Amino acid sequence: CFKAVYMHGFVQDTEGRKFSKSLENAVYPEEIVEKFGSDTLRFYFIGGANPGVDINYNLKDVTIKYRNLGILWNVAKYLINYAPKNISSKKVSLGIEEKYILSKLHHTIKKVTEVFDRYELYVVPILVEDLFLSLSREYIQATRDKIDSDPDTVLHTIYTALLQTLILLAPVAPFITEAIYQDLKKKFDLKEESIHLCSWPSFESKMIDLQLEENFSFVFMIIKEALSQREKVGYGVRWPLPQLEVHTEKNIKQFTSLLEKQINVKKIVLKDGPFKVVLDQNITPELEREGYLREVVRRIQDLRKKSGLQVTDRISLNIASGYDLSMFEKELKSKVGAEKLFFNGKALPTSSTEKIRGKTFEISLQKI
Repeated sequence: CFKAVYMHGFVQDTEGRKFSKSLENAVYPEEIVEKFGSDTLRFYFIGGANPGVDINYNLKDVTIKYRNLGILWNVAKYLINYAPKNISSKKVSLGIEEKYILSKLHHTIKKVTEVFDRYELYVVPILVEDLFLSLSREYIQATRDKIDSDPDTVLHTIYTALLQTLILLAPVAPFITEAIYQDLKKKFDLKEESIHLCSWPSFESKMIDLQLEENFSFVFMIIKEALSQREKVGYGVRWPLPQLEVHTEKNIKQFTSLLEKQINVKKIVLKDGPFKVVLDQNITPELEREGYLREVVRRIQDLRKKSGLQVTDRISLNIASGYDLSMFEKELKSKVGAEKLFFNGKALPTSSTEKIRGKTFEISLQKI
């Protein structure tokens, strides 16, 4: 006979009522599968309630799970689009961002293994979801500039974390993990035929740094608050600001560079005391010019994408405007893959007129 039993409770409607024909409140599994896929159904219900406890079906929560699985899919596409075929063999030097996400990876492997061994299945989706959302929203976000200067380290880290995450998630979401694995297998010549034939990952205790994970969570709380203040005054993250003043009793000196990049300020001022974040909102003419540069770069990248250009494609570029950005010629070329750059020159075949904070930029480009 069995050695252990896992039993869920009843599924009820949003108000906690049993499904019945008279109330016409029943939700059929086929409806969820047809709209969101069977993995969303499993992901939602496995993590939705403790064993033996009834669950009140909530469409909003199902939608959130569906979107979060989409984030996992997008991380894989990001890796496949940017990483070279031999990324798994690259030698890398770990910075603080890499140490953080790899600590979280090994910590999650440890916890997921433990809860599976105890048949605490309901905990697994929460743990793995937190890992891949951190990979996307924290690590990839934190290295958006670093990927230009050290792509091997960033992409190798994403590759390592993503592959292990897929194995952890496979028992809960077998179809999306298999689909992603097959894409990775094709790109990177992976050995195993299926994600479900891969060995279960093991954790390394020396890679786990709980203090670093705690500090990173605090740092991202600071970033969230600073970005919220930016939004209130109408300055997006592309517009550099003079400084951010952080009052805290924690020692976060090692994170000042990360904070400067994520919040886009020139200086972080740390002061001892109860937690408070104060953003200096005074933009100088020099900072304003940097802001226009960042906005123009984004519009150029959007135009490249709409034109069907690949990341590796080189272009000729012309920027016609009464607002002078010529002092950023070298930086512009590097960021948008421009072999040739003209200011107020002859318009090129693919063009767009962009209005940015009262200034007009006629942007045109052509693949070389």
